[in-house]
Amino acid sequence: FITVTEKIAGIFSRNISLKIDRWLSSFVEGLQSLNDMKNAFNIFVISLIQWCVIAFVMYIGLIAFDIKLEFFSAFFIMIIVTLGIVIPPSPGGIGTTQFFSVIALSFYGINKADALSFSLVYNFISYIVVTLIGWYYLMKESIRFNELLKSSEEKS
Repeated sequence: FITVTEKIAGIFSRNISLKIDRWLSSFVEGLQSLNDMKNAFNIFVISLIQWCVIAFVMYIGLIAFDIKLEFFSAFFIMIIVTLGIVIPPSPGGIGTTQFFSVIALSFYGINKADALSFSLVYNFISYIVVTLIGWYYLMKESIRFNELLKSSEEKS
């Protein structure tokens, strides 16, 4: 699959072909961890816990905005938003998160203004929390931001 994709992309651009090769090779490397049943089970359990925590946080956010839905509605909203931000990615999911949140909440009859308000605050808080955790671990591991930029440039 990788070879065929490289050849097709190579028709248009050598640079695009190389980038696609790196992305697909990295993806395949990640899938190697699923060869071991213990790893696959652990990944499944951790993923399930993570999705439940995210849905719970989203549910708390809905309550905070006086949007009265069942707990499992938070899972539906989370799935729609996640699928939406994967398709047209934007930095921090800004814009796409709001668009897909409004769509998901419209299934429950929530008006656009309330849905957008919820989404903006939820997205902001999620972004800040992840950023602060990232900064904490950068400091803890004594990694400088310049080192990250240099490493990122070397991979490109």
